[in-house]
Amino acid sequence: MDAESRYRRNALLLWFGQFVSITGDSILLVCLAWLAATVGDHESAVGITVFACTAPFVLFGWLAGAWVDRANRRWIMISSDLVRAALLLCFPLAVSGFGLSLPLIATLGFLLATASTPFEPARDALVPRLAGGRPLLRFNASLQTSSYLARIVGLGFGGLLLHWQAGRDEAGLITILTIDGGTYIVSAICLFAIRVPNSGERTATQAQRIWIEARDGLIRVARDRVLGPLIGLTFINNLAIMGTALVGCTLLVRDTYEGTAADLAWLEAGLSVGILIGGIAMMRWRGARNLGRLILIGWILDGITFLPFGWIRSYHAAVALMVLHGCFIPLIVVSRTALIQSYVPDHDRGKVFSIVSMTVQGTTAFSALLAGWVIGWSDPPTLFVAAGIMGALCGVVGLTMIPTLRDSTQAQEYNDGR
Repeated sequence: MDAESRYRRNALLLWFGQFVSITGDSILLVCLAWLAATVGDHESAVGITVFACTAPFVLFGWLAGAWVDRANRRWIMISSDLVRAALLLCFPLAVSGFGLSLPLIATLGFLLATASTPFEPARDALVPRLAGGRPLLRFNASLQTSSYLARIVGLGFGGLLLHWQAGRDEAGLITILTIDGGTYIVSAICLFAIRVPNSGERTATQAQRIWIEARDGLIRVARDRVLGPLIGLTFINNLAIMGTALVGCTLLVRDTYEGTAADLAWLEAGLSVGILIGGIAMMRWRGARNLGRLILIGWILDGITFLPFGWIRSYHAAVALMVLHGCFIPLIVVSRTALIQSYVPDHDRGKVFSIVSMTVQGTTAFSALLAGWVIGWSDPPTLFVAAGIMGALCGVVGLTMIPTLRDSTQAQEYNDGR
């Protein structure tokens, strides 16, 4: 098979595998959050569940990166898919045996997140090999369109299923979780069929060395003049935004709009429609490639589009606003991924992407608890306003005070400590 044919085959398999998996996975956190809101007796139940679904990225993310850089990345992804499939397919049996409860929901979320921890760093670190020298910004934008087209399909289907089962929310949500387990198996099959060119990946040796590499990776990222500010501002931005997007949306739909789980699914589908539009625009855009500036502008627009949720009281207007909000997310995610892939050498990419994942997902854990606490003494619209202001300020600070990040391009040199 020639290089071009292999590239097209690998890209299609990765695109399709991610599409099927994320179609089911897109509604996973929505299901778990709504189940928690149903069985819990306080707003903090949703925050606790989201915390459980994201805490493993803090606990294990930095070690997962060192493992990803030393082992076969494709097999790490396959193993992650199979473990998650087993957990979801066994969940109905656990409910039958122990009954549906907040501890059971949180435990499932924690175990799923633990198995998920190495998947995205392995995938993002593998992409430059699969791209074979092709433009990374467009390749990542294409992969993002797969993810968010899948989210639209999954959330739309989930919303319809929950609408048809009105009054039986718990049974419908558990059914969706079981279906999600099957999608991971499809993803694993697609990944198995991918052939990575000239992998040259090393085999993991003793655990002690992995600990050392993980520690050294954290130190190098913290000292790097581009990655250090990027990770720091990402932490602050996600502390403000992510808990609001998850806990805030759940309680906004339930309490402010007096909606159902189906309404929450369709609101999240609106977000995915916006992200899909933004991803397609980035695939077609051939303008400047100052990736740092794109990330910072994305943060500003991401925060600004949260502010109107403070006074909008129409559910349909909220869905339209969520579409607009989603349009700007690819500016952040696609640009950040492409910047790291081009800036960091292959032997360190897994560690850096794990640190990014640990920052994004791990911060979500604490952001969810913070959001639950804020809503406890105020209300969801107030949370959206506060989060929007804080999120937008991250972009303003970066543009005005951190030139190393603002002017970062793909041509800069990364200090890998060698």
